[in-house]
Amino acid sequence: MRRSGPLPRRTELKRTTELPRGVDLVRVTPLRQRAVPATPHAKLAASAERAAEKLAREIVGERSGGWCEIRIPGECLGRMSNWCHRIAEGQGGRWLASNGVGGCGSGTTGCHGWTHRNPALAEAHGWIVAPTYQVVDGLRVRLDADAFPAYLWRPGSSAPDWMWLDNHGGAVTVDQVDAV
Repeated sequence: MRRSGPLPRRTELKRTTELPRGVDLVRVTPLRQRAVPATPHAKLAASAERAAEKLAREIVGERSGGWCEIRIPGECLGRMSNWCHRIAEGQGGRWLASNGVGGCGSGTTGCHGWTHRNPALAEAHGWIVAPTYQVVDGLRVRLDADAFPAYLWRPGSSAPDWMWLDNHGGAVTVDQVDAV
């Protein structure tokens, strides 16, 4: 049933003090800044970033066959439902297929949640990569995630294996690379 008009007050309003005249009120919270319209360059960069993200997600989805590539016993939910950054975005990780693994769960659930709760073990398996630098000609150069193998399950395999990931969806076992 809809009620028309305001609800009746249970207590009367009382004025406790008069506001002093001629005294400026002090703002307790700062005013919000107006959003500055994005420049054409910023819009183009954001569009390129979205395109890179979409492509990386598609490549990792194809590489995993839609299944979790991490598969931690007792944690895995089976299907890939999350694209997990190996080098976190906030640490400069880029949207590249080599920087992502197909994980299950999100936030604190499934394999994705387990990797965030156990970062040392996840790093030991290559599911998380700490930002790493190499000195080249006296300059520090940041290494991308493709410089580090990951211990992953492949579609149709009976066990996980150490894999070198590339940005085109390829995953080659470490043994195959060492044999060459």
